[in-house]
Amino acid sequence: MRIAILQCGHPSKDLLTRRGPYARWIAERLGRGLADVEVLDAVGGAPLPDPAGIEGLFVTGSPLSVRDHAPWSVAATAWLAGVVDAGVPTLAICYGHQMLGEARGGEVALNPDGREIGVVEVELLADDPLFEGLPRRCPVITTHSDAVTVAPPGVPVIARSARCANQAMALGPRARSIQWHPEMDADIIRAIIASRAAAIDAESGLGSAKRFAEGAYDVESGPRIFDNFARHFLAR
Repeated sequence: MRIAILQCGHPSKDLLTRRGPYARWIAERLGRGLADVEVLDAVGGAPLPDPAGIEGLFVTGSPLSVRDHAPWSVAATAWLAGVVDAGVPTLAICYGHQMLGEARGGEVALNPDGREIGVVEVELLADDPLFEGLPRRCPVITTHSDAVTVAPPGVPVIARSARCANQAMALGPRARSIQWHPEMDADIIRAIIASRAAAIDAESGLGSAKRFAEGAYDVESGPRIFDNFARHFLAR
């Protein structure tokens, strides 16, 4: 099966050295290596293939902002919308979630309730196949400052959290988008928190970054999301 990963950014140099690019984090959740997937470097302007040749697509997060409407992002968003329209099984994460939110007529803005980072609890609002086996309220790993603040017309919001009303969307029978990061583990999110500690403390009070890092742990929901997507979406 030809699996593609649309890579919308790059981790910090330290994290890249230790854990590899974003695409590797997703590939590993799928039980694959980078050589077993096709990595599409959206930021680098890589040619984006005909959706007819893709059997499954994953979209990564990014330290960049959809709101900037960079030329590469605008082009990748239009292509991504076409992939979903073509019925390709798609799981769009964080930046990808926001790309699809905007492409479908929603709005992306700075999250009015502020940055969400670390392990947080989400409430699952639907008995969606993506969430099979997960409790209605479950911990997830997240990091974002932007959010889909207005959901696209007619698109069901299927998860929320205390600080983000749109944590996941069902975009037709074969595509899902989620604001949180099921590809991340505790080691990764602690490194991200450390790299943003000054901004976190400025926003949430001195010592907040340390508290968020100490509260991070590996969550079951991450691997489960990928297992469910493989079984219920890729295998159909």
